[in-house]
This record gives sequence, structure tokens and C-alpha cells, in this order.
Amino acid sequence: MRVLLITLLLSSFGFARVDASESTHQDALRAISANRSLLVEAELESTRLQQAYAADPFSEVTRRKMENLEYKIKALNEDSERLKTILSQGEKATEFMKDLLLSTSMESYSKKFGAAPPTTAPASPVPALSLPTFPELDAPLTLPSFESQTLPTPPIPSTPPPVAPAPLAPSALTVTPSLPLPAQETLAQKHERALRYVASQELEKASKLYEEIILDDPDDDQAYIIMGHTYILTGKYDKAENAFKNAVHIDPANVDEITPFYQNIIMQNPNDDMAYNNLGYACLILGDYVKARDAFMQCLELNPENAAARDGMKTLETVE
Repeated sequence: MRVLLITLLLSSFGFARVDASESTHQDALRAISANRSLLVEAELESTRLQQAYAADPFSEVTRRKMENLEYKIKALNEDSERLKTILSQGEKATEFMKDLLLSTSMESYSKKFGAAPPTTAPASPVPALSLPTFPELDAPLTLPSFESQTLPTPPIPSTPPPVAPAPLAPSALTVTPSLPLPAQETLAQKHERALRYVASQELEKASKLYEEIILDDPDDDQAYIIMGHTYILTGKYDKAENAFKNAVHIDPANVDEITPFYQNIIMQNPNDDMAYNNLGYACLILGDYVKARDAFMQCLELNPENAAARDGMKTLETVE
């Protein structure tokens, strides 16, 4: 009975459910990806409900929606963890990296937009103005009379007869309807779209959208951090350097938020040479050359043919 109940609940949430005993790895990976996209939408809706509840904490409807959404998020996570049990260690590490990037991105979104909107204190009633009275103006005004004056009648000028306008051609009568201008996408909506790109692992699109976001808001350090991660994960280390350094320039505390992302990936899969390579570049960008060298050397021990790590070692020789 309990298994049947869980199955019905997951189906009602729109999960791409897969029976772990019969599914292939590709089926499981597709289902995990679908759950990840559903999780983004649920998290975004949760943020909106939290804002609404902060503005009206007595709303029973909003409270119930929040409780249902929390259960949905929990069920999504549990379903994805169940699906991961049939994956190989390498596949689990890859999915962990995707989840970690999404979690980091979602946390950055919450920092910027998750706070409750400020409540506005009710305006105090404005007292009615007491206008002075002027008794002397209460009596009706006496206007002068002009009945005794005879005004001359002005001559009527002769005017030519009116000329009828020429009929317009049918083409001239055609009116092109004006199309409504597209609605301007808000900064929050751009962040939400970027989160969806991250969830679906469209990192190139996410990077470009974060570039637009920082043009709109040059002080958005969280956008710089996520953009830097997407650049490193796609091998664009020069652009990652610019993104991370801008994030640290805006808030020096961000220097401690960047490398743990890659350290967590290594803890999940210590045999992932690219994880060490990415950690090496993150340390190199932040000026921690000792840790960068250690990471690159560990990467090359696992895979001596890793060209990116070789280039990283060459760069270290020029800056140390």
C-alpha cells in the first residue's frame, strides 16, 4: 500500500519515473535531468510563496501551498537519489557536479531575490486643510452692462466656394496595425531563465545570459561567481578569471566561496582528473599558486595527457 501511494504521488507531481530494476543508465540519466528541471521550478515557486507569506503571514492558503511544495521538493530529491543508485561511480560524480552547480546557483538567486519584500507602513491620515473664508467675496459680482452701446457690424469677407477633396486611393486607406512592444524582461526573470539553463546543463547559454545580467547590474557578485563556474566547466579559463576577479573585487569575502565548489566535486570522485584541473585553475585565478600546482600535479598523475593541466603548469611558471 505504501509503495502504491508513493507511486501515485510521484506520478501526480509529473516525475519522469523509472523503475531502477529495469531501466538503463540512459533512462535513469534522462529521468534525473527531468527531475532537476522540475526541482528548479519548485524552488522558484517556493521563493515566490515565501515572499507572499512574509507580506501576509496570516494567509492560510499560502501556508498550505508552501507545505505542499516542500513535500514535492523532498520527493523530487528522494526520487533522484533512488535513480542514482544504478549509476556508475563516474556517472554519480557527474550528476553530483550538476546538482552542486544548480544548488550553488539557486543559493545565489535566493541571496539576491529570496528576501521578503519590505513592508510599507500605513500612511498617517493627512489632516484636512482649513482654508480661510473671505466674506467680502460672498456677495455676487456686479458686472457692467453694455446694453446702451451699439457696436458696428463688421463686413463679411467674400470667400471662394469650398473645393471637395480628391478621393484617396484604396492603398492609402490601408492602416497597418501597430504591434504591441514585447514586455521587458526583469532582472529576476533573467536570473530564473539562467537557472533553467544551468538545470538543463546548457552552460553556454547560461554564460551568455549572465553576461547580460551583469550589464544590467554590474555589482551582482553572485552572477559573476556562477558565470565563472560555467566558464571553468566549459574550459574558458580566461573568461573565468575575469568573472571571479570581479566577484572578489565587489566583495572580498567571495574568495572563500569559489574553490570549495571544486573541492566538493573531488571529494565525490577523487579519481576525476578534470575536477583537479578545474580546482587548479580556480586557485591559479585567485593567486593561490601552491594549491594550484598541487591540483595540477594531481590531475597529471591521474591523466598525464590532460592538456589543460599542462597549460596550467606552464602558466604557473610565468607567474611564480
